[in-house]
Amino acid sequence: MTKRLKSQKKIDDKPLLISLYQNLSDLTMRQKKFEAALDFYKLSVVYKDSLNSAENRKASVQKEMQYEFDKKQTADSLKVVEERKTTSLKLKHEAYRRNFLYVGLVGVLVFVGFIFNRFRITQKQKQIIEEQKRIVDDKQKEILDSIRYAKRIQQALLPNQKYISKFLKK
Repeated sequence: MTKRLKSQKKIDDKPLLISLYQNLSDLTMRQKKFEAALDFYKLSVVYKDSLNSAENRKASVQKEMQYEFDKKQTADSLKVVEERKTTSLKLKHEAYRRNFLYVGLVGVLVFVGFIFNRFRITQKQKQIIEEQKRIVDDKQKEILDSIRYAKRIQQALLPNQKYISKFLKK
């Protein structure tokens, strides 16, 4: 049994060592070797405590790792929320810019339409003025032609100035 015990100590298989020491304690107790039984029992308790301590450390480390993981996960989720807020604000800002550009474009189109309309009205007024000027020129020409014609008729019908001067002296 001692060879097996030495080999298990080398392997450091605590659950098996606890079982072996408990069995040795029971065996030596039956053989009425109380001191040896007590020593084996103490060794089994030491290995139990060692095993429990290792399990407690393992559980403690595991809880600490879980805490760190949860902390990192919370930090990451807060970071994601911040990124989403930033992205949302950027999208809203871009939407405002786009809407402002649309309004500006509509304003420019309305202004261009107004200018085009004023240009057309000015062109129509220019055509009307030119037509009226042509009509006035035509009427003026007609009147002058009429006056010249009347003057020729008068000159043809009335005696000339020399003839009238000659008879008026008499």
